[in-house]
Amino acid sequence: MTTTATEDQARKRVRITDPAELSSSTRSSVTVDFVTRSFASLPTPIKTLASHYTEKLTKLQNKARQRSITIDKMAEDTFIPTSARIKFELGATQKVKETATFTTLAASTKELVETFQKTLKTNMLTVAKMELSSIQSDINTTILEAIRDLTIITVMNHFPDSENHPNAPRALARATLEDHFGTLRTFSTIEPDSLFLRYKEITADPTLAYEPGTMLAGDRLHIACLIPELFGILKKICVDSWSEQLDAILKKKKALALDHYVQSTLTEMATADTSMILDREPTIEPAVIKSLIAKGVKDATKDLQKTVARLQQSIDRSTSKNTRGAPRAPSTKKKPNVASSKKATPQPNDPKKSNDSAAESDNDTSSEKGKKKQTPKRLKFTKRNNPTSRNSASRGKK
Repeated sequence: MTTTATEDQARKRVRITDPAELSSSTRSSVTVDFVTRSFASLPTPIKTLASHYTEKLTKLQNKARQRSITIDKMAEDTFIPTSARIKFELGATQKVKETATFTTLAASTKELVETFQKTLKTNMLTVAKMELSSIQSDINTTILEAIRDLTIITVMNHFPDSENHPNAPRALARATLEDHFGTLRTFSTIEPDSLFLRYKEITADPTLAYEPGTMLAGDRLHIACLIPELFGILKKICVDSWSEQLDAILKKKKALALDHYVQSTLTEMATADTSMILDREPTIEPAVIKSLIAKGVKDATKDLQKTVARLQQSIDRSTSKNTRGAPRAPSTKKKPNVASSKKATPQPNDPKKSNDSAAESDNDTSSEKGKKKQTPKRLKFTKRNNPTSRNSASRGKK
């Protein structure tokens, strides 16, 4: 059983339904199919009346079934309707809650809420039973109205001069009910003792209520051939149509049960297979598992360290390239004067100064970026100004 309620009915009565209950479209299709099969051979007027009462009775019987389900559910001691559920607790500060007086008041409040819920549930159950009784009364009235109308139209169809047989419908209805009421009342609450009195009220018959077994033999003989025909139509309307609805509900319930069994069986099989696979797996000692985990972490850490080192090297190379290509800061050293350097040409007789000047020229750099170093001009010594030749000459004179 499930409870359902729409948003606009949240504060109203909750409807309790059966999971196997047919939808409105399914109930309608079952009824239409039954009507098509059952009344196809009847004359159109009779078929129309029979179809009308079949559909009307089926709807009423569905309502009665739903109300019966609600009553059975509400009769359970542990069930509280949604609209009667009250979540209320006496509140106070923690200091007050610790007092004995508050404990007594809280228990008394809880009892009041529970008593209120039970009283509300009892009243709701009473109203539900009243509604079921009203629906059942409508079912009984519809059955008697169907007997009245179909009796009249059956007589009219059989007797072309039906106006000459004014008592035939009354006799046919009484004889049919007297013979077959036990079957026709299968899904009704009409009591045999009050049957003919209620039928008299439905038909507004001015005569006294019929007493079973008092029909004259001539009156029964006059309509005897119509009793099986009328009973066959009434049985389809009052009994067979609802039996077909119940069969459809039973089929749906069986389908749900079979589907549930298949799903649960497959789930159990899958669980069992998984358990077998896990059981067949070799067990590993905790120490071995711990060492494997440690090794995996260590290997992963090494890989990460290598990756970090490669990235660091790449960053360092990129930084060094940027440093070489950047413009240099201006030198604080005083640039040598080119004119003075030309004037300060080393004397021929001072080779040390000449060598020092050449070395200083090699270390000199240009202030412009990217220019090649200027190679210093080397002094050419001739025999005339070569100090070595002079010294040798002077030694020869001596």
